[in-house]
Amino acid sequence: MRNKILSYLAVGLVSFLAGWYPQHSERSQAESELNATSKKLQDAGRSLELAHFRNRAGMLWEQVERADYGAAGEVASKLFTELRTFANSLPAGELRQRLEGSLGNRDAITAALAKADPASKGLVRDLFRNFPEN
Repeated sequence: MRNKILSYLAVGLVSFLAGWYPQHSERSQAESELNATSKKLQDAGRSLELAHFRNRAGMLWEQVERADYGAAGEVASKLFTELRTFANSLPAGELRQRLEGSLGNRDAITAALAKADPASKGLVRDLFRNFPEN
């Protein structure tokens, strides 16, 4: 009787492990794939945000080239405010430092635009050309 109980317990344990291990392996693999996909999605979102900011910098440059300093001032203000928020949301690293460098010209650009100074063309051009792409 005792041997039968031990045999049933052994068969039950083996059956449990035979079902548990493959599911556990599949789950671990699925979690790894999900994490990798989430990272790719996050990177793609970050690249999309950067492209958006770069396009805005291009619009700013175009408006300055047309000497539309009023509209350029509005675009610059919105660009720098949103760029600051985005940069603050990033972890410390190379990208954040590069964005901080772009933000470092904020005061000079906004002051030149407020004065309708033609020298703002060079500042905005440099902002656009040096803006990080990703």
